[in-house]
Amino acid sequence: MAAPSQSLEIQTWPIDRFVLYARNPRKNDAVVDRMCSSIREFGFKIPVLARSDGEVVDGHLRLKAARKLRVDEVPVILCDEWTLAQVKAFRLMVNRSVTWAEWDQELLAPRVEGAELRSSAARLSRWVLTGRHLFCAARWRASSTLAAKRLSERREARSLSSLIVSA
Repeated sequence: MAAPSQSLEIQTWPIDRFVLYARNPRKNDAVVDRMCSSIREFGFKIPVLARSDGEVVDGHLRLKAARKLRVDEVPVILCDEWTLAQVKAFRLMVNRSVTWAEWDQELLAPRVEGAELRSSAARLSRWVLTGRHLFCAARWRASSTLAAKRLSERREARSLSSLIVSA
């Protein structure tokens, strides 16, 4: 079955125009700061999906972070062509789809050296590294002889413990 043909228009809306979906089952208040770090690092690059009346279809966490960062306007794509049933189905699909695939741990571990390694690890720890990814991050950091020489054991332990606390 071919995907429906449609033009994609990205608009910019004032952040106050959005209405968060009141029945959003995702409990994400505890990770707003992590999303703030991501937006600071990369910018607000993934548009919010919404209806013309402002009801958010997807992007609740990004909007909460943008509000905390006092962002005035964000990109939006309208989903007015969807029925209410399609909106509900999409909300479920988009939130569940992140669990459909597995990670290739070998490809996940970046192969970087020295200062670039420390800088990347610090940035990644703010918004990505949790749970099983912590092991992978610790492994790729320890695998670099140059990085191991430059980092003291105390600094390494402090870095890892801060990752564990945030996990």
